[in-house]
Amino acid sequence: VPMILNGPASRPVVDALAPYGMRLEVIEDAIGTAAAVKMCRSIVIKGLEALLLECTLAAREYGATERVYASLADTYPGMDWKKTADYMIGRVLEHGARRAHEMEEVADTLKAAGIAPTMAEATARRQDWETTLRASGRLTGPRPTSVDALLSLLVR
Repeated sequence: VPMILNGPASRPVVDALAPYGMRLEVIEDAIGTAAAVKMCRSIVIKGLEALLLECTLAAREYGATERVYASLADTYPGMDWKKTADYMIGRVLEHGARRAHEMEEVADTLKAAGIAPTMAEATARRQDWETTLRASGRLTGPRPTSVDALLSLLVR
């Protein structure tokens, strides 16, 4: 995973961590720019994961999954939407609670900039969905390891 560093301690950190093969980049912009890059990127990446989870749940419910993925492929050629959805939804299953907390931090950052965090807050709720299902007793047992496993658990 690449790490963007910013601020006066950046160079010493690079010197200390470079021998471990880490991908480090120092940016010379104003302090806080590196954090802003991470926060803004999270809006898209974690938001797309949340959208694909919600889309896949609904598409499966209506027996439309393959047609939805085909339609997305027509709109965005070159992407394997089934593979992308499986990967991204798997990330939600594995890291959702932590990612929800990150998106709450993103929402706070947006508010501090005077931007309404509409998508960030919705993404946080969807990322934390598995935790919510477990707390309600609707989802029990081991964490599902695939989209199909999750959907099967929810259907039963």
